[in-house]
Amino acid sequence: MNIALLAGGHSPERPISMVSSLAIYDAISQKHSVTLIDPALGQDCVVDRDYLVAQIESTTMDGLETSALMKSITPERMKEFDCVFIGLHGVYGEDGYIQSLLDIAGVPYTGSSMLASASAMSKDATKRLLTSANVLTPLWFPISKKKIDDHELLHEVLADLGRELVVKPDNQGSSVGVSILHNADVHDLEAACQTAAQFGDIVLVEQFVSGREIAVGILKDEALSIVEIIPDDGWYDYEHKYTSGKTEYQCPAEFDEFLTEFIQGQALTAHTVLKCDGYSRVDFLVDEDGRAWALEVNPLPGMTPNSLMPKSAAASGISFEELCEMVIAAAIGEEHE
Repeated sequence: MNIALLAGGHSPERPISMVSSLAIYDAISQKHSVTLIDPALGQDCVVDRDYLVAQIESTTMDGLETSALMKSITPERMKEFDCVFIGLHGVYGEDGYIQSLLDIAGVPYTGSSMLASASAMSKDATKRLLTSANVLTPLWFPISKKKIDDHELLHEVLADLGRELVVKPDNQGSSVGVSILHNADVHDLEAACQTAAQFGDIVLVEQFVSGREIAVGILKDEALSIVEIIPDDGWYDYEHKYTSGKTEYQCPAEFDEFLTEFIQGQALTAHTVLKCDGYSRVDFLVDEDGRAWALEVNPLPGMTPNSLMPKSAAASGISFEELCEMVIAAAIGEEHE
């Protein structure tokens, strides 16, 4: 099969996309003809494996204009491929923009539709949909970037949600721009909102929940094994996500049969209510009373060596290579052999 693998892109998660894409490339190039494309490069977007390796260590995004997407993801170029494997993360990757361009080009792609991707990328929209489906999620308050210095509003947020808070951009992943506040006052909250607002126009302030961090992979409408995430200190931030040795993983997580099935059912409900397709990952916190609080749904889960989706699949007896093949099969509407 002739496959385009999209890597890199324009988001702050660009280096992580390179790591995911390198793993995907090595897995699927054994069986398929794979063309690597970095949509951030515009017309000259076709790259090679060495480029991915070099870009993993690069943190600069100088000169990467989002208008380049229109020159790289064109119907003329995309019609050459049987399928597009989206290895992008974050904005202009898993938020519906790339998906809409691929829809226009008429080529199958991995992951969810434009609508589902956009809904899942917005934490506010996700939580509204989760609530509508009776999936428990921490209380939250979305704040416009224009309002983050409104102390009257911030006082109202503190009164409603309390002083133990998580502040995050509405549309980022990989814990980019996230702050955890304990015993916060209005100045702490404003500072955290300022940090999050660097990455988007909407800031989400969420009630802090203490508990065990877990994730559940969904593959072709079936819940996989639960992964428990155990950072060596602090919380599961960007460093702990992508630095080997900083986090331990228990998979399958040690819950009783009833709670395991309940969490997996909630994960599948979350995947379904957001209309995700192919595969996704649902993140939860499980508190000391055994309540599972859904945090977000990732429509394009990370595929790095430290990522949770491959761990969830492996514990369910699915190798990384087989996982990639099943994702491709879902995209083109075929059963994986």
